[in-house]
Amino acid sequence: ARELHLEIVRENHPEMTPRGDFDVLMLGSHDLDREWGIEEKSEWLSQMWEQSVRDYGSAEVVLQHARDLLDSVVEPTGRKPRPNDPDVDILTIPNDEHSIRLWPGSFTEALYCMDFIKKSTGQAVNVPKGFTLWLFPEPSAPWLQGSGPVQLISLERSFHIPPEKIHEGEEKFVLRDGMTCVLCRTGKRDVRFTVPRRERSQEAEYYDMDVLN
Repeated sequence: ARELHLEIVRENHPEMTPRGDFDVLMLGSHDLDREWGIEEKSEWLSQMWEQSVRDYGSAEVVLQHARDLLDSVVEPTGRKPRPNDPDVDILTIPNDEHSIRLWPGSFTEALYCMDFIKKSTGQAVNVPKGFTLWLFPEPSAPWLQGSGPVQLISLERSFHIPPEKIHEGEEKFVLRDGMTCVLCRTGKRDVRFTVPRRERSQEAEYYDMDVLN
């Protein structure tokens, strides 16, 4: 978790120099007003520190809590990939200026992330106008119930953020390993793709039972 938080601090708050683990945790886990400068952010950190000391009872406990959180192991989902990330898959959309970008999220939860990028620049964009994404049944077993079609919405819209309030290039979908998806585009042919499926060492066990072969 420490490296992830430090990366967020470097990316979103390059003007700030964290004084310790508490600053790293706070700056790396809160979406602050983008208009704030050093003075506003420093004042906010001071307020958060004072509030945390009151809540936890002492500065030592607050620092230990921040240290424990930063030293924990996390599987981040939703962070945009770094340039030239080898785990990224690019799917070219025919007759369109956009491509689909897929990258892995939590392995434990079998989560995968997706967004749209410009073919010409590789820059991420929000969901283009006229695009809708759908979960479809598995093509090899379309008769199975409960697997679609269901329209999917982005992570940001699932939190009721209006499209015009989503920062350009930040919108993303959280999918599951092995999902079959269909992208519909107004006035153009639909396209189908399958989310990569990562191999697991063993099958999931629902609970202890006898298995018939």
